[in-house]
Amino acid sequence: MTTAGKGGRDGRLPLDSPSVSFRALPRHAGWLSAWLAEWDLSVLLLLLLADVRVFKGSSVASFTLFELFAWCYCAPVVIGHMLSTRRLLPPLIARFVGPLGLYLAWILLASLFALLARQHSDVLQEAKNILPALPLVCFIGIRVKRPATVARLANIYVLYCFAACVLALVQLEHGGPYFRPPIDNNEYKADFSGDLVGNVVLGFASTPNELALIVLPGLMFSAIKLAYELRERRIPRLLTLACCAATGTVFLLAQSRGAVIWFLFGLAFLVAPTRHGRSFVLKLSLVMALIVLIVGYGMHADPASPEIENTIRVRYLLWKTSLAAMASDPYVAVLGDGMAYVETWSWTIAGWEFPDAHNGWLDQALFFGWPALVLYLMIWWRFFAITDEAANSSSIPPNARVLLDGIRASVLSFMGLNFFEPVAHAVFPVSQLFLLMSCGVGLAGLSARVVAAQADRQTELPRPS
Repeated sequence: MTTAGKGGRDGRLPLDSPSVSFRALPRHAGWLSAWLAEWDLSVLLLLLLADVRVFKGSSVASFTLFELFAWCYCAPVVIGHMLSTRRLLPPLIARFVGPLGLYLAWILLASLFALLARQHSDVLQEAKNILPALPLVCFIGIRVKRPATVARLANIYVLYCFAACVLALVQLEHGGPYFRPPIDNNEYKADFSGDLVGNVVLGFASTPNELALIVLPGLMFSAIKLAYELRERRIPRLLTLACCAATGTVFLLAQSRGAVIWFLFGLAFLVAPTRHGRSFVLKLSLVMALIVLIVGYGMHADPASPEIENTIRVRYLLWKTSLAAMASDPYVAVLGDGMAYVETWSWTIAGWEFPDAHNGWLDQALFFGWPALVLYLMIWWRFFAITDEAANSSSIPPNARVLLDGIRASVLSFMGLNFFEPVAHAVFPVSQLFLLMSCGVGLAGLSARVVAAQADRQTELPRPS
């Protein structure tokens, strides 16, 4: 291995050299030492995936174990790191935290106004589920010091998908066991052909759509890895094929047509020449165009079909109800808190009783006002601005490029999928999204430090012979 401070055969500095990373593991440390040194990241991901809620029925609030870990461990670690090193966050993480901080500040302001002006804490409850994103992003920012760190998290994620696949196959055959109580709407779940599903497959989730949401990044990592191996005209590795088979199986068993469409969209964007594009407007335009096609197709479905099965039409009516809430009250348009209106009128208008728009983007405005939606969009723009630049850089190593492309494709898929799912205020999907974003920005930061190290080496004066 190239010694620290010296370039390799291609003149690049290794990403695990002390001159590039904050702190490097000893060269002789084995894989077990590396895993133990980053135990807290593994615990963080496992708690996020488990999504176990405690203090249920509390008169104040309930929390997931992930939330408690984020506030009681991650936040103190971040504060201690900044105090001990007398440094702020890494530059790219700080750039990403900028719009995230503005967004969180606005939803806290909306929560305060709801407490004072409307005398209830409904908005604060929604904000509580989103706020752990800040310690999560900062913690990932200071802990991602090499691509292997993100690779370990990706491996844990894929192993979770393996376990979910085994459980899903058992549920398909025997109708259980279920680790979470299935919700009543699961009995109306239709398969890809439109027929009602017999034994609903949930894995460790509570709904099939939630299962697809969880598995999508694991399948994306596996598919992007397979695409790179095929692009290099190599025989795919057996492990890569096994990962694709397991994650693909559970993903299809979830019978989530929307998730499949958006997964294929994200994968196609990253394996096509568009992967080199840096225009956020292009990404947003393509996502919006596909949304229009999906909604248009759903709205022109057979009117004779039961409305309970025409989920696009029901979602459309919920969106109309949410927009009516914001049009009827200027307070809701600016500061949100329109959930009661939607819950009251959704049964009359849409035939379903929902307290939200069933739309992760529109719910931003319904909960916290239109300014929150604008700030939320800025977070996505900043993420892609940072990661697209790194993905097009020649300094990023191949393994890190595979991980970064998998993250970018997953986030791009979620940009469209979240338009059809109520993910704006649930702890898991919010934290899952910001975990992916922070890992992507962390990988981009490693690439930026390599570029900076190369520039420093080129400016050094030659030593006298």
